Order: sequence, then structure tokens, then C-alpha cells
Amino acid sequence: MINFEYGGNWFATIPQGEWGVGIDKKVIDEIKQDFDGEYGDRRQELVYIGSKDMDIKKLTQQLDACLLNDDEYKKGENWWNQNIKDVLELGFNEMDEQMHDGHDHDNRIEVANAAANAGNNVTDKST
Repeated sequence: MINFEYGGNWFATIPQGEWGVGIDKKVIDEIKQDFDGEYGDRRQELVYIGSKDMDIKKLTQQLDACLLNDDEYKKGENWWNQNIKDVLELGFNEMDEQMHDGHDHDNRIEVANAAANAGNNVTDKST
């Protein structure tokens, strides 16, 4: 099963004065610990919950194949937007509709593998 969830705005996109009323220095320092370079706290996090026999090495290799290489990363956001297909255009929304009725787990795995193998995802290499 694949779930996409909104986790709120990145603090780097919000002026610090708007982070919250009464937020103390300790909390601000904790938030800033996640900041890195020009992108601040912007990052994606993946959580996998699986069995003891999950092939972590294979999963890691497939995810690493989705990363931009150094040359692609240096080309920047404009190039990424023009040359890399958005993961949400790969059919995950349509699969969700199929999953609830037909429990089409095999199709979901095939599409997820195709995305990983094609390297269509843009992932921040700083994390």
C-alpha cells in the first residue's frame, strides 16, 4: 500500500515570526537543527513497515536509483520541472481506486517498481 500524506508547511517557507505564538527559543533551536543549506528543512521522509524478511538491500538499491546524479542535481529546479516526470502522474491515484475494490496488489507493486527503476522521482540528496 502506498500513502501520500501532507505533513504541513516546511518552516523554511514561513517567516520565523509566523512559526507560532509563544514558541520558545528551545523549540526554535530544535526546528533549526533540521535546516540544511538553501533548502532549510525541506525534505521527504519515507517510512517502510515490513516483515523481518524484507529485502532492505534491494529496497535501498531501488530507492537510490531514484536519486538524481550529481550533474542532474546541479541543473536545478527549472531543469527538474522540465525533464522529470512527477510521481503523482504515474497512476497512483487511479491505483487507489482499484485497490479498494479489486485489491490489485500486483499492479501497485509493478507501478512502484517502474517508478523506482525509471528514476522518475526527485529526491533531495541532502538527507
